Amino acid sequence: FTGSMTFTDYCNENTAISGTAGFSGQFNVDTSDFLNFALSINMVSLTSGDQSYVIDGDVSVDVSGSPSVASLDMFMKDSSGEVFWVNDYRLKISEGIDYVDLEVSGRFYHPTHGYVDLSTNSAVRTYNIYQWPSSGEIEIVGGDGATARLIVVDENYCQIIADTNGDGNDDYFSDQISWNDL
Repeated sequence: FTGSMTFTDYCNENTAISGTAGFSGQFNVDTSDFLNFALSINMVSLTSGDQSYVIDGDVSVDVSGSPSVASLDMFMKDSSGEVFWVNDYRLKISEGIDYVDLEVSGRFYHPTHGYVDLSTNSAVRTYNIYQWPSSGEIEIVGGDGATARLIVVDENYCQIIADTNGDGNDDYFSDQISWNDL
């Protein structure tokens, strides 16, 4: 399927939207399942209250095989002209018999603070019987070389370890943090 949407001063409560978006994908009519879906947003303006934004970018989801993969590349410009950009974000979801593994990667640009790269050093695994992950590690690396790692200790706790000044040596070690306290 393919299609497009045009918003001309569409209003819902306190939010107005103008612009266009295109979409495409595949749908299995025998199983009633989406196989993949792509959305392309083309300079859509959004106004909510006294805030206004322009959004442009692409989102895609492919669940036709294993792993399932979602990707996002999108920017948002606020009314002051500052641009925030989610660049080449990818989320891979691999399902096992009684667990799900998640892997992420991508870059986030902030107009004042610079950028960070996000990656999964080891897949974040969540077993079906637990609310929280049981293993895995996610790392964030800043443009100045500073790093922070979220380490999954078990299904009850995580820990944050960081190199706050980018010298290659970890200098921050949190205590174990309950997932419920995040």
